[in-house]
Amino acid sequence: MPMVSVILPIYNIAPYLAQCLDSVCRQTLRDIEIICIDDGSEDGSAEIAADYSRRDGRVRLYRQEHQGVSASRNQGIAEAGGTYILFLDGDDWIEADMLEKMVMEAEGQQADLVICSAAVHCEVDSPGMRRKTRGLQKALTAEPEVWLLSGERQRRWELLDRPGGWPFIWNKLMRSCVLKENQLAFSPGLPLGEDGIFLQTLYQYVNKAVVIRPALYHYRYQRRDSATVRLQQNDHLRIVNHWKVIEALLVSWRERGLIRNNETYLLQWIVKFLYGDFIHLSSKERRTVSHRLCCLMTDCQLLEHGRRITGRKGKRLRRMLEEAADASHLRRWTDIFMYKCQEHLDAILQRGIQRSQRDKQVRR
Repeated sequence: MPMVSVILPIYNIAPYLAQCLDSVCRQTLRDIEIICIDDGSEDGSAEIAADYSRRDGRVRLYRQEHQGVSASRNQGIAEAGGTYILFLDGDDWIEADMLEKMVMEAEGQQADLVICSAAVHCEVDSPGMRRKTRGLQKALTAEPEVWLLSGERQRRWELLDRPGGWPFIWNKLMRSCVLKENQLAFSPGLPLGEDGIFLQTLYQYVNKAVVIRPALYHYRYQRRDSATVRLQQNDHLRIVNHWKVIEALLVSWRERGLIRNNETYLLQWIVKFLYGDFIHLSSKERRTVSHRLCCLMTDCQLLEHGRRITGRKGKRLRRMLEEAADASHLRRWTDIFMYKCQEHLDAILQRGIQRSQRDKQVRR
């Protein structure tokens, strides 16, 4: 049994794949298997992976008709025989000692999950993109900490909010038995958000997680030919896909019996995830989303819990549940302005809290 199974979905990434595979094959931890799943590539990507499999016996190539990244990763989980699993995107690359360092932490701490920082590399150079890249880099710069999660429901949700915790799958080493014993799989048919749903479910089964600071993963952000970039830049498609993420998560959790005792956390997450999109909608679109959200929350027995949530998140949730929501031009701009102001103030407050915590640690 290899120590780590690296699962690498491949789809039309020929210009980047050699760098990715080189970074895995040159790992200082040699006891690994590299599971490449070609998802019907048409640009020679499969041939590149096949060449690596001929030169390195640890590389195994599987081919399938084009089904999407979730299906590829699910096949990778089925084929994986390692003690640990790491998911890797084929247009990214990793540090030579990434697997060795993360396995050392997992073994030493007897952890189910190890999270590292990532370095962000943006191909688009503009003032706006530089600002977004700095924000993403901050969100992917993890603070070292050991998380004891057994029986700690609130801590599981807090970990999702920590830098590096969500929504990306690729900076995390996970114990494979946790995935297989709990039949964890990626949601097919989602063009966006499949990582986030998988992680939110995974965290419900993890007993111990370790976060380390080194940036061991290199993320190629805003690749010009990325389907994710195209979807994120289309406001309508982004909102549609965010709704699909919420729907897929709630349906999955209802089937797993995970909603009970997580109701408040789930609803607060829905508000955080969807409200920024919701306030940009027209009256007709708002009514459609409100109706679907009411139906879904009723099916999942969440409606009464939603009415009991207080504070700003409670107000935002109830606004999203109003079928006759006022969305005049003035109302929309007011909602957007207030939302941005509140988010900005929250960010300032959060930075102050983090600075205070760091100062206390230094004094100790």
